Amino acid sequence: MSPRWIAIAVALLLTACSSTGRNFQRPSVNLLTLGQTTVADAIAAFGEPTERHVDPGDAETPTYFDRVKPRPAALRRAKVQGDIEHLRYTYTHATMTMLSDQAVARIRLLELAFWKDRLIYYHFSSSFPEDSTDFDDARAVSLVKGRTNRTDVLNLFGPPGGEGIYPQVARRGTRLYLYQYAIVGPEPGQLTLKRLELLFNAAERLEEIYLTSEKRGRDDP
Repeated sequence: MSPRWIAIAVALLLTACSSTGRNFQRPSVNLLTLGQTTVADAIAAFGEPTERHVDPGDAETPTYFDRVKPRPAALRRAKVQGDIEHLRYTYTHATMTMLSDQAVARIRLLELAFWKDRLIYYHFSSSFPEDSTDFDDARAVSLVKGRTNRTDVLNLFGPPGGEGIYPQVARRGTRLYLYQYAIVGPEPGQLTLKRLELLFNAAERLEEIYLTSEKRGRDDP
C-alpha cells in the first residue's frame, strides 16, 4: 500500500477535488537544525501539523520503502530509550486539462522527527514546479562507496530535501542525505515515486546508497 499522502493525491483525482491540506513553503535552512530545533520551534514556524504521532524509540519501524526494497541496516533507525515524535505537513493540489481529460496531483510534504525534543530528521519533497525536488536518479551510478564525498553529491544532485542523524540512522557520527519526488498523473492511475538515501561517515565519505523508484500505470496492482 502506498503512503497516506500518495493515497490522498490519488483520491483528489478520483473525486475531482482541487486541493487538500494547508499550503506551506519550503523551509529555509535556518529553520531546521538537526540536534537543536525543538517541537515548539517547528510548530511556531509551520503551524499545527496535518498529522502528529509518537513511536516508542525501541520499536521496529519498517517504512513503506523497506517493503518496496529493503534498506541497509545502517540507514534504519537505532533502538533507543524514549519516544520519537513525528510531525507531518502535507498539501496536495489536483489540476485537470479538460481538452485532454488528463489530470495531475502535485504533492508538497514535510516530515519531522524528534528525540528528546530535538530534531533528528527532516524531509521536504515537492512536485510543484516552483520548488520541485525532482532529481536525476540515473546519476546514482556514479556514486562510489568510500570515495564519493558530500561535496560530490551536492554537485550531482543539489541540496538534499532531507537530512538525518542518530538515532534516525543506526550509528552516531553518520549523517543521512535524502532526495525524494512523487507525482500522480497525468495518465489515469499513473504514479511516479523515487527516493535516494545516502549515508556519510564522520569523514564525509559515502558509506551506504539506497535508491528505489516506482512507476505505475492504470492497470498495475
